Amino acid sequence: MKEDNILIKFGKNVQKIRLKRNLTFEEVSILTGIKISYLKKIEKGEAKRVSTKHLFLFVEVFEVGSSRFFEGM
Repeated sequence: MKEDNILIKFGKNVQKIRLKRNLTFEEVSILTGIKISYLKKIEKGEAKRVSTKHLFLFVEVFEVGSSRFFEGM
């Protein structure tokens, strides 16, 4: 499904940005309030959906524009 593909690419972009910032799952969890288990699901593309609230939290914590999360889509 196209939606699944988008979530997989989104998750890979989240992971790439997180690793570039040298942040652990625990650090991102503390900064965003998102559970580690859900962060892992997002990065693996296994999350059913990602809310705009989570997107804005990622933008704030990673200090990047929202378009970075959608690269390659």
